[in-house]
This record gives sequence, C-alpha cells and structure tokens, in this order.
Amino acid sequence: MKNKIYIKDVFDFLQSLQGYSIDLAIIDPPYSLKKAQWDSFKNENEFLKFTFKWLDLMLIKLKKNANFISLILLIIVA
Repeated sequence: MKNKIYIKDVFDFLQSLQGYSIDLAIIDPPYSLKKAQWDSFKNENEFLKFTFKWLDLMLIKLKKNANFISLILLIIVA
C-alpha cells in the first residue's frame, strides 16, 4: 500500500489499516452545505457525530510524524 491514492469509504478504509501506518492523509470531507446528497445531514448534531467518528479513526492510524491535511471551505466575500 505504498505511495497510492485511495478513494474509498472512509470508515471501511480506516478500519482496514494497521495503527500508526499513515504518513500523509489529505481529506476532503463533507461540509454539510446541503448542495448534494453526500453533503447533507439531518442536523448539525449528525454532521458533528460523523466528523468526530472519522477523525477519531484517523488519529489512531497516523504515524507520530505524519501530516494530515483537511481541505476546508473558504468563502471570501469582497
């Protein structure tokens, strides 16, 4: 699994990895903008439960010197 990009369900994928095995994680998570089905949650609590669930799984898979990048939504209004 060296030097590969994976596009999979985050929960299934993270659970399949050994602990402390990730060097770099670049994540583009849902933002709950409700612009698409994959980015829609019933309410803010459901969104936060989802977010903390994948974050908790991710943290135990990162190596101690790993890098973690989460792409964020940035809106600039002039």
